[in-house]
Amino acid sequence: MKILHAINQLFNHYRYELYFFTIVLSLFSSLFFSPFDVARFSTFFFILNLISGINLIIRQNRNAKILYSLWFLILFVFINNLFDESSNGDELSSLLIFLLIYSFFTIEIIRQIWNTKTVSKNVILGIMSGYISLGLVGFFIFMILEVYNPNSFDAIIITQNNVITSAESLLYYSFITLMTIGYGDIVPSTQIAQKATMLLGLSGQFYMVIITAVVVGKYVNTHPTKKSDE
Repeated sequence: MKILHAINQLFNHYRYELYFFTIVLSLFSSLFFSPFDVARFSTFFFILNLISGINLIIRQNRNAKILYSLWFLILFVFINNLFDESSNGDELSSLLIFLLIYSFFTIEIIRQIWNTKTVSKNVILGIMSGYISLGLVGFFIFMILEVYNPNSFDAIIITQNNVITSAESLLYYSFITLMTIGYGDIVPSTQIAQKATMLLGLSGQFYMVIITAVVVGKYVNTHPTKKSDE
């Protein structure tokens, strides 16, 4: 029992670390594991991130364990559809499930950051994790648009085929939009895709301006500067 209690405390204390590092490894597997089967590593860390995200939510909402356990089961019903190329018919439903899951993760991380009273390392990791999760929410929105309405995005740097069908390209597009970099190599070609791009860009700015400012304010209030003696 002591071992189980220690493991439980470990998962609770390092919930932000687990979520942050698994989501980073999932996104950047091609950089860290290029000599190996990158797709398998990316899928593995993606599943770990989903588990760590559910762990992050349950730790702070014990009354919602049953609800999130059901979400967990639903998630694994659909998870193979996203990575199984032969199951194109279920791709849209799988993307919708992932969009809901990561929307829950992002909202819960923001809620925990907003309600925290002191700024610590966990809070900083929470801010970073929430920002990356927001980028994934944008990615799933863009993927849903492309699956539901093909040719929603064009890549002007591709001469043979301007239609974006690659998940990696839309993942890249989501994060450069979130960071308002805007290279212009991928552009939304439909009105709804343009609106979704605007929404993600605004969400990223609101996150940086409001959430980050709240955390900085809490840090200043809990770590007042000492006035030098005149």
